[in-house]
Amino acid sequence: LDARERFNVAAGLSGTQTSWTLAGPLAHPGNIAIDTTSNEKKAIAASLELIELAKRMEAAAKRVGLHRTEGVMPHLSGGFHGEQDGISWELGGHFTVALPIFDRAQGRISSAKSELGALRERYMATAVAVRASTRMAQNRLESAGKRAQHFHSALIPARERALAETLLQYNAMHLSVFQLLDVQRKVTETGIAYTETLLDYWKARASLDQILAGGRRPQAMASVNTGQTSGASMDMGSGAGH
Repeated sequence: LDARERFNVAAGLSGTQTSWTLAGPLAHPGNIAIDTTSNEKKAIAASLELIELAKRMEAAAKRVGLHRTEGVMPHLSGGFHGEQDGISWELGGHFTVALPIFDRAQGRISSAKSELGALRERYMATAVAVRASTRMAQNRLESAGKRAQHFHSALIPARERALAETLLQYNAMHLSVFQLLDVQRKVTETGIAYTETLLDYWKARASLDQILAGGRRPQAMASVNTGQTSGASMDMGSGAGH
């Protein structure tokens, strides 16, 4: 319930909007084949960070050209003045030409070039980080998908078969109720681990979709919870022996 209310706050829901329901349980991963090269290109093309840096680089390059032009062109100015001595008006104008002999805007040019170089390096570093984040999300998606498939096709059926065989042994009075309950506990733990693996899969998929849509890269990728997964799979031998 607390998690539900946190979602309502994040989504800005109130009133009758908070009575939403889920469409259904998390879907089992289907085909998890990933086109790594294509996704990296999509992430680079859609990244809002890179688009922003590209626009800033374009503006910095224009400033460099502007300062260079100012450094070689003379500065022209003109004006008009009027004066009255109490009897009549005296009107006149002036025109000034300043030649860039000593000040050729070297400082402004150097500053603009430094800014352009810094932006270029930031762009390259961000592009590398976007590609790496894309590969990380893909790796986590593929890993969680394969683990979920292994749970669904191998571990859960094996646990259920072990429970069925244990129940037969219990009915034949060859095993105690505590042994039966222990096997049932392992079936439950395997189901919980499978659900958590599905959650890991969909979190990784959401992170990849966010990157491919141009959103900001996740600062910390969601860690994959393998504690219960390994515990359930390592303990398979004890239940399958009955």
